[in-house]
Amino acid sequence: MERSSAKSSCHASIKTHALRKPDRFRRTSQIVSILADAASSGAGCVILIGMSELDERGILLNCPKCGRRNRMRYEGLGQTFHCAQCKNELPPLNEPVDARSDLVFDALISRSKLPVLVDFWAPWCGPCKMVAPEFRKVAQETAGQFVLAKANTEEVPSLAARFRITAIPTMTLFRNGLEIARQAGAMPAPQIRKFIEQAQR
Repeated sequence: MERSSAKSSCHASIKTHALRKPDRFRRTSQIVSILADAASSGAGCVILIGMSELDERGILLNCPKCGRRNRMRYEGLGQTFHCAQCKNELPPLNEPVDARSDLVFDALISRSKLPVLVDFWAPWCGPCKMVAPEFRKVAQETAGQFVLAKANTEEVPSLAARFRITAIPTMTLFRNGLEIARQAGAMPAPQIRKFIEQAQR
């Protein structure tokens, strides 16, 4: 990809490479459970548990009470989920998630009951780094209403090529698998929310 000195966006050329699709659900769940047990045993440590990721079936989220890894299926997003272990109510997703493969990306946008806002970005892009905390703010403010996802165009260039992303960052809003709006360039959180609201009309 080639770099640009533009202040609000970076233009990108796309190349393809082999994709890897690791499934870390079981291993991560075991690790988090061990950490949660240690935290609740009075061992004198404080652990913040809030990691989330995607797979082909849903969003993997750790229970904030017991640390159990749970899957919130895309088809049920917008409804209330409960932890499979402690039955505690799981909070709605309030952070961006990474779409690390075409398969996961397609499952998310096509099966999610909530609209999905995707931030196409790259690690070397200055404006992308500027917009990242703003994107995170929007994820917190719209928890339970939208799913916010990030697609690294260096990691999954096939997505950028398929959706003809020529400048980054580019935010694209999907509903029922279809793109309904897009906007290129870095934006503060209020402007991102305004973009979402106008696209929903």
